[in-house]
Amino acid sequence: SGDSGLYGPEDDEWYDLARAVRYVRWNASPRQRTYARLGPTNRVSLGVGALVNRYRTTTAWDERSLGAEGAFDAGAIRAAGFIDDAIRANGIVGGEVGLRTGLRIGPVSNLGLSLSGVHDLGRSGLDGDSSLTGFEVTLRGAYTGLGPVAVYPFATHARYLGRGGTVGGGLELGAANIGD
Repeated sequence: SGDSGLYGPEDDEWYDLARAVRYVRWNASPRQRTYARLGPTNRVSLGVGALVNRYRTTTAWDERSLGAEGAFDAGAIRAAGFIDDAIRANGIVGGEVGLRTGLRIGPVSNLGLSLSGVHDLGRSGLDGDSSLTGFEVTLRGAYTGLGPVAVYPFATHARYLGRGGTVGGGLELGAANIGD
């Protein structure tokens, strides 16, 4: 609670007890990207973000929900998912499955393909229809011919069923020790 203690909206329903959880997280090991997290959804992205990018339920703090997210990474296969309201199971749910093939096209190596999906389980959609559903497919690779800097080109297609879609491409840049 705040400095002045609890006020009306903070303790007037049973769900407020669940909202008291800031987060609980389990990591398989420090080097693995396998984890599970329970708490308000904060900065969740799927794929390269054409479908879900930095999604959060903490914008209106009194309306936040207790979400769950997790990821499993087994080298060539990665799976991740989230639900923004794990207690009432009536919010946004999404997931992604990715496969790293190790194939090469010219200077781009380690090609990978991922498929993401998102669905609204009950809240009102854009025009009152609660069936907001979308899919994203992404092809990405790695170009490491720039010394310590790695370039990750990608191409993606995302579509919300009955609402429209997008096609995109780009580059992500990274370096193991960018401070140097």
